[in-house]
Amino acid sequence: MTSSAIDTDIHNIVLCSRYDGKLVMFNFNSTREDFLQLEAGLRRAISTLSIAER
Repeated sequence: MTSSAIDTDIHNIVLCSRYDGKLVMFNFNSTREDFLQLEAGLRRAISTLSIAER
């Protein structure tokens, strides 16, 4: 999704999950102008996330 900041638009990738009965959210973002340059790195970072079962 894209959100508006004071001076630029922000591209956000938001991940939501449930863990131990609670909501867990991860937000990866960049300015809209920089997103194409940063997207691959953001998605690589996302691919490293894991939530261990208790």
